[in-house]
Amino acid sequence: MDHISDENQWWTAPELEPDRTWKKPEVLIMCTSIFPEVSSSASAYDVANRRWYELNIDTVVRDAEDWMSDVITKHIKAYHSRHGTLPDFNVINTTREESTMTFEKKPNRVVARPIKGNFCYSRGESDILPTTTFDQIKNKVHLSCSADRCTWQGYDCVFKRVEFQEDLEVMEREIRQREKLLRALDEDPKTGFATIQAVFTCCPSLLSCSSPQTPMKFWDY
Repeated sequence: MDHISDENQWWTAPELEPDRTWKKPEVLIMCTSIFPEVSSSASAYDVANRRWYELNIDTVVRDAEDWMSDVITKHIKAYHSRHGTLPDFNVINTTREESTMTFEKKPNRVVARPIKGNFCYSRGESDILPTTTFDQIKNKVHLSCSADRCTWQGYDCVFKRVEFQEDLEVMEREIRQREKLLRALDEDPKTGFATIQAVFTCCPSLLSCSSPQTPMKFWDY
């Protein structure tokens, strides 16, 4: 996590991740906007496939989050059924009756929810966990919320990503707590994972992932 240190810097996670396994979409409507007497829009996140979408409707729509989610989900699944990949669009334009439908692609930084700042890791004297880079994480598949199952250098792992602004403080706190456990055991971070699991029944942090776009933390699985 040592590449993003400016607390005022805005960034977004990668739009399409290599080595990610497709899962049935789980589309969450994160926010909606209404232009009075004109149109509506929604910002949506497919948590299962880690991708943001925008939905635009040519009329005012209220209290229709379930319908919005269903529209986006339907077209993600239809595209995947035809092509075997995530859509080449991230914006859907339609009517309330879905009588017309158009698709377009906007830069991910426009569609995705940005995250401001980060915390540095691996350069401080107290940082004892090893680090790796995002491209070393393989076979990613959605597990729950912000956690993915993956493989790294032969390990079957879970990694937890920063998806929203609120995750930053939580992520740092969890890493520091596991560092404290390792220090209390007086064990090398590379060998103390099994002890943490056995003694504290706690999922140990294997290492920290360093990436300019997608900071995340590894757990041993």
